Amino acid sequence: MRLHLIVGQRPCRYEGEYLPEVIACWDEGSVDENPDGFNADLLKAQGSVSFEAVRMVIVEVDTEAFTSLFETPTVKGEVSDGSRG
Repeated sequence: MRLHLIVGQRPCRYEGEYLPEVIACWDEGSVDENPDGFNADLLKAQGSVSFEAVRMVIVEVDTEAFTSLFETPTVKGEVSDGSRG
């Protein structure tokens, strides 16, 4: 899976100090279905006075590992009758 990130470089308190900030994240299917919407988000970010610079970055994510985040984990346990011995 490819994620399209719009990342801004936000100036901090001190001269030359910046923090990267993910402004928006679109999956490849959403970009394919609505390229105008993605480009509008990118242009909006580029026009913002909050960021020194804005870039689009594509990140490859292991689809199987990513979707496994939404699976219900199986927890193994043992039930006893409470007696000792």
